[in-house]
Amino acid sequence: MEKIPFDQFVAEIETSLSNYADSNDIDRQSIKTYLIQALRKFGKNICEKNETVVEVKNKRALLPEHFKSLTIALKVDTAPIEEREQKQLVYERQYIENPAVFDILTLQYIQNFCETKTTTEKIFANKESHKVYDIQLLELEDYISKDVLDVDCVNLHPSVRNPNNNRISIVNRTLNTNFNGLVYLKFNSLPNLDGEVALPLISNGAILEYIDNEMKWRIAENLIANNKASQGLSQLYSTWKGESTKLFILAQAEAKMGRGFSKDWDRKMYKQRLVNRKRLGL
Repeated sequence: MEKIPFDQFVAEIETSLSNYADSNDIDRQSIKTYLIQALRKFGKNICEKNETVVEVKNKRALLPEHFKSLTIALKVDTAPIEEREQKQLVYERQYIENPAVFDILTLQYIQNFCETKTTTEKIFANKESHKVYDIQLLELEDYISKDVLDVDCVNLHPSVRNPNNNRISIVNRTLNTNFNGLVYLKFNSLPNLDGEVALPLISNGAILEYIDNEMKWRIAENLIANNKASQGLSQLYSTWKGESTKLFILAQAEAKMGRGFSKDWDRKMYKQRLVNRKRLGL
């Protein structure tokens, strides 16, 4: 799946609304918020698998902005419960001090134990110390929203429930706990590049077209509410808002298609898009 960086997308928005960008009336953080809200509408269809370790302080931690839904959460103790030393074998050398016959069938030396002596020398690398940490599967609070959990989330299993377990909940991007320390998380992630939310370009660009339209009418709506929009922008706002539902239907089709392409996916995609556009009167 190809992805468009957030900065590149915002730059294109600012170019199309240059008058408002020049007067600093376009807020990038608001655009990112709108973008994340729009991407969440497509569920797992556009999600990737991701993982991270967060440090919980004062029983709270901030999750990545591209976090979508949890698949597993583990508490990792910061102090090792055990340290192990491991030697790594590099190679072996064998020496024969007295004559012997090598059997090519058994790949062994036939030795006369009175006269023949073989010595095997094993060469090891330096010792390496390995620390072993205790991990605990975390229990979910009863009031946690199902929207932030994957249907196959390991922490949902009944065997996790225990009055003595450490527990977590998630509200928006905040991980709440009853402890402090490190938490390992595996989760479904919105499209991102190096941790920065990004836009997916799966096949025909329908998602990109929908989100571009979505951002423009939201920006225009905010400018109108603050009496900063021109008459021309107000007219465009009505057009953009009116196209939203039709474009979202096409974007949903692209998102579902992205879950797995068949050998002739491009032909099917083209035919389906023609059918959708005809049905929607586009």
